[in-house]
Amino acid sequence: MLKVAQLSKSFATADGAQCALSQVEFEIRDGEFFALLGPSGCGKTTTLRCVAGLERPDNGTISIHEQVVADAIQGVHIPAHEREIGMVFQSYAIWPHLNVFENVAYPLRVCRPRLNAVEIDTRVREVLALVSMEEFAERASTVLSGGQQQRVALARALIRQPSLLLLDEPLSNLDTMLRQQMQHELSDLVERVAITTLYVTHDQTEALALADRIAVMRDGAIVQIGTPEELYERPQTSFVASFLGRANLLSGRLTETEDTSVIVLDNDGGRLRLPLLNDSVPGVRYDVVIKPEDVACSRTPPGPDKNVLVGIVERVNFQGSYSECHVRVAGTTIRVRVSSASSVGVSERVWLTINPERCTLFASR
Repeated sequence: MLKVAQLSKSFATADGAQCALSQVEFEIRDGEFFALLGPSGCGKTTTLRCVAGLERPDNGTISIHEQVVADAIQGVHIPAHEREIGMVFQSYAIWPHLNVFENVAYPLRVCRPRLNAVEIDTRVREVLALVSMEEFAERASTVLSGGQQQRVALARALIRQPSLLLLDEPLSNLDTMLRQQMQHELSDLVERVAITTLYVTHDQTEALALADRIAVMRDGAIVQIGTPEELYERPQTSFVASFLGRANLLSGRLTETEDTSVIVLDNDGGRLRLPLLNDSVPGVRYDVVIKPEDVACSRTPPGPDKNVLVGIVERVNFQGSYSECHVRVAGTTIRVRVSSASSVGVSERVWLTINPERCTLFASR
């Protein structure tokens, strides 16, 4: 449905050309909800704008429904209004001088071939019903709430029945409760209309909850593509592992290999026995990634033959059903989740047990 190949883009700055995208490649299947996830400045919005036709790539090709809409080498660049897309901007871009009906109807009023008034009225009221805004058709756009504005923007993006929906951080301007509500509504809407969707976000929770597949971006490149489960459970780099789930990153040196499946890693806080990498080399430094929920915290020493690090609690953040403790282990702070009923307190000495089966190991770079 959407194919992006070898996409590159640079911008001129006072310090010279700044690379925004480098050899970005991915494909989205028909009806798939695909997310571009990464920190600010990683290139995800630039990628979206190239797909939309709002930016011209320096290199690479973009195809929608097997139609090449951008090819830098061949000089092909189909304008945004001629591409089969609907787009929701981060700011929603609702026109303040138009009411809800006219905001949604505008794309139909300027498209070719022209539709008559009855056709426009029917289409607009159908799509407003789809986003539960039919009763607000005559309301001024200036008095809409954030959630209502987002629904209007979605309706306007869908009014021309596009084959591809582009969403640029559409939930970032909403409060926490409304954002969670709109996540469910957006997921249901996309499933009902069965539209292929490219979604840009820096929010890991949104991407994991909404997407069928996710491409994690960093410094203008895609570092891993996979399902939410694959990325969370089997990250291929320490960046992906730490970006999804705020994982802990420990570093140590491989000191010995006990057998074909276990290594012993020395770090500043103690020794860890971990599953062996195929190319593990004694003396080399490795990064160990482990999620806060996979670290067991105890106020008393656990039994022998455990992967245990000893530390001091620096901070306890209450999160409702659990508390996140920041434990200082030598020169590293490790985050661990404990039950809110736990009486672990600041400055208390605790023992952290590391489950080797829940650790991800990477050679340090």
